[in-house]
Amino acid sequence: MNNLKDEKTEPLLWVDIEFDNYEQFNEATKDWTFDFTQLDGDTFSSQLQQVIIPEIQVGYTNLDSHLDQKGVSPENMWSFIIMAKESSMFNFNHQMTKSTSTMVIYHPGQELNSVSNLGFAVYAFSIEKSHLHKIKSDRS
Repeated sequence: MNNLKDEKTEPLLWVDIEFDNYEQFNEATKDWTFDFTQLDGDTFSSQLQQVIIPEIQVGYTNLDSHLDQKGVSPENMWSFIIMAKESSMFNFNHQMTKSTSTMVIYHPGQELNSVSNLGFAVYAFSIEKSHLHKIKSDRS
């Protein structure tokens, strides 16, 4: 694990880490619960970048391994996942994605069940339920 940046400036946390071990990746991801099974014999390589404030998380993840991914999205946040342009297709809940511009929306605490190929990369935007509701209420 190479910690390029892990700076905390109240209330902001900036994380920029490269991994060669998926257990370390699991420990570093804030609020997401993952269980990976590596499906190829290659080495695990990953990058995680996150900006975290109490109500919102924005992140980028690159998983350069063929992985069976199971887990749960953040318990108190809606999460919007956008596949990166260079990302490969992936199997999500037993259905292959159709394009590299796919967005997946996770409700708070939703199960994650997917298989990703080499080069899988996503952008994640998670927002706390009460904050999302407050934004919606302010617009009414």
